[in-house]
Amino acid sequence: MDRHRRTRAFALCSVGFWSGAGLPILIAAGLFLAGLGQLDLWTPDEPRYAQVAEEMRSFENGTEGLVLLHLNGEPYTQKPPLYYWMAAAIGAPFGHVGHWPARLPSALSAIAVIGLVALFGRRLYQNPRAGFLASMVLLGVFRFTHQARRAQLDLVLTLCELVALFAFWSLDQDKDRSPRATRLLLLALHGAVALGLLTKGPVAALPYAVIVIFLLWERRASDLRRFFPWWGPVLAIAPILIWFSASALLAPSGYIEEAATRNLWTRFFSGVHHPRPLYYFLYQLPLDFMPWTPVVLGAIASMFWTRSTESPRGPGNETRSFLLIWLLTTLTFFSISAEKRGLYMLPTFPALALIAGGWLATQLSRPRLASWLSLGATVFFALLGAAALGIASNGLPETIPFQEVALPDGFLLGTAAVSFLSALSLLWWHSFRPHTASQIGVLLLAPIVLECLMLFSLFPSIDEEKSYRPVAEFVAESRPDSSPLGVYRRPSITGAIEYYSGRRVGAVETEADLAAFYQNGGRTLIAPLHAIPHLQESTGGQIIRQFREGRRAVVVIELQHAPKEG
Repeated sequence: MDRHRRTRAFALCSVGFWSGAGLPILIAAGLFLAGLGQLDLWTPDEPRYAQVAEEMRSFENGTEGLVLLHLNGEPYTQKPPLYYWMAAAIGAPFGHVGHWPARLPSALSAIAVIGLVALFGRRLYQNPRAGFLASMVLLGVFRFTHQARRAQLDLVLTLCELVALFAFWSLDQDKDRSPRATRLLLLALHGAVALGLLTKGPVAALPYAVIVIFLLWERRASDLRRFFPWWGPVLAIAPILIWFSASALLAPSGYIEEAATRNLWTRFFSGVHHPRPLYYFLYQLPLDFMPWTPVVLGAIASMFWTRSTESPRGPGNETRSFLLIWLLTTLTFFSISAEKRGLYMLPTFPALALIAGGWLATQLSRPRLASWLSLGATVFFALLGAAALGIASNGLPETIPFQEVALPDGFLLGTAAVSFLSALSLLWWHSFRPHTASQIGVLLLAPIVLECLMLFSLFPSIDEEKSYRPVAEFVAESRPDSSPLGVYRRPSITGAIEYYSGRRVGAVETEADLAAFYQNGGRTLIAPLHAIPHLQESTGGQIIRQFREGRRAVVVIELQHAPKEG
């Protein structure tokens, strides 16, 4: 009898797992891992991160290179070491940090995020459907899926922040846990922050801000000690302090000023590479979370407009407050920062998905999906299908980049077929046989299928235009000597030229840099096409070869004499 009960309990747990986190994890594994190394590393970040990890793996700078990171043989001050440690460790058995070893930490982190969102949603809403729907929503956000298949630090950071907040919520909602279980959750909370700090620096401490603001909002300031024992922040901060102190001891003079002043203070308050206005994320975040932004906005509106039957401090309101504070705290922090990129907001994506998943779970009890969503999605898919057929027939509009790239017919026709089928299905189940679950199923699956078409059909067709591998390999083969290579006024491609050529490459930005480059024996430059007339006039440069056309065109040029003054 006991054996029968155990078997039945195991079966029920297995069904719960696959209907909750298991199926999204399985889909994520296929979506994020399939063909992970087939595309080249795209600028600006991927080849640079891979090159840092490769210099670490090869011990090019000795064992000290495990602590003091290097790029192109010079100390690298931009980021902490955790991602590079992982990529180097994965690439070590293969003798090289290739495409998929460089990307695997991102992909595995994204798979873990998908599973954790499913579990988090179940706990937040006390409803396994909410967690499942939230994880499927996140799988359908192209920005998330695209970054999951790239060498990026932000997915690892997202996982660390999500683990910290999940540990907090689990501890907060179950106050009767044993002391041992409580210590383990506190260790997970503060340990996750520690790993986040080792991944991307101080921004990883944002979960602390979310927790503090949430507890203060709930008028529970007395609970702060429970979540922040003295050893918790020490555990979080100690690893990054130890690494930074050790790297500073090994680094040349100026390292601390560059790492702390320029990459923290100046980046936050003035911006270095991507300064944006204060309101940047108010439009960029909604664009990046498409196609689910309308659902998130509708869900947030319902939080304020729907009269709750719960008490003002009830569990449902507590959940909504927590998710909104999570979202708004991160949004406010990055909006204040002068340095802004869309991918910086990836840690908010789980919160957005949980908001959408919770609202969709409430829709399952309705006989018909909300008309604004059902009919709006129908129109969207119909327009997308028409656009795909129009491009297949007439080509891209002149305002779209990559005019020289012929988009695959399979991608365009597949997009049209999926879009029209989705539009017809939504219209049928809305108008003739109302069935909310079927409509939500279409909304969940259609973006994932469209992502597959983009990842495995469209992206391979534009790989040559996005990659600088052909340029780097040509330079390495045609200039086999050890003379310096330079990249003129296109610093974003320096990492790619270094990674694929296996040569030291210098960034040449000013006329003084150009003169110094020539004096040090440099003769071969890679430059944007628009800079060639100036280089020919100043140095008598001769064009060796041009790659690409239009605004993305680059030219390999050989300098004939020192640049003219003035």
